Amino acid sequence: YSSRYPAELPYRQMELGQRLRRLGYANLLDFQKRNDLKPDGLLGPKTAAKLEEIEATFDEISVAGGDGGGILRGQFVYPGIFRIARALEQAGRARDAIDAYRMFVNLFPTKSLANQALISVARLMRDNLLFEEALGAYAEVIEDFPKGDMTSEAYIESASCLENLGRWKEAREFYELYMKKFPKYKHVALCKDRIALLDEIRQYQDFVTGNPQN
Repeated sequence: YSSRYPAELPYRQMELGQRLRRLGYANLLDFQKRNDLKPDGLLGPKTAAKLEEIEATFDEISVAGGDGGGILRGQFVYPGIFRIARALEQAGRARDAIDAYRMFVNLFPTKSLANQALISVARLMRDNLLFEEALGAYAEVIEDFPKGDMTSEAYIESASCLENLGRWKEAREFYELYMKKFPKYKHVALCKDRIALLDEIRQYQDFVTGNPQN
C-alpha cells in the first residue's frame, strides 16, 4: 500500500513530515495542494524542488539555534513579512511583491492575513493586465478562503477580468454568484447593472454573428 499511495502515509511516520511540519503543512498532500502541484509520489522532482525553494525562503527568517531548530515564528514574524510585501507593492515592484505575498501564503496559510495576501497577488496581476493569471489567483482565494473577509471581492474582480477577456457569459455567472452568495453586500446593485449591460452586449454580438452582411 505504501508504495502505491506514499502521499497518504501519516506525516509523523517519515522524515519528510518533519520538514513539512516545520513549514506549517499538515502532510504531503496539503503541501502539494497549496502549491498547485500534482501528486508525484513520495517526493517527485517538482515537489522536491518546490519544497527546497520554500525552505530556502523560510531560512531567511530563521534564527539559528544550537540544535538547528531555533525558528523564529509566530506573531512577531508574519506581520513583518506582510509589511515587506506591502512595501514592495507600494514601491511599484510588482514582481517582487507577488513573490513576497506568495511566500507569506506558503509559510502562514492559516493566518487571517493570508486571505489578503492572496487577493493582493490577484490584484497585482490584474493591474498589470495579466487577466488569466489573475483569475487563477482569485480562484485560489475563493477555494482556500470561502469565508474570508476578501472573498466576496474575488467574485466581483473575477467578473471584471472575464469582461476584459471578452468572456461575457462567464462574467455574468460570477455576478450572479455574487448576488446569490452575498445578497446583502454592497456590490449587488453593481452586479445587476453589469448583468443588464452584458445581456445587451451578447444580444448585439448574436445579431452581428447572425447578420454578417450588416
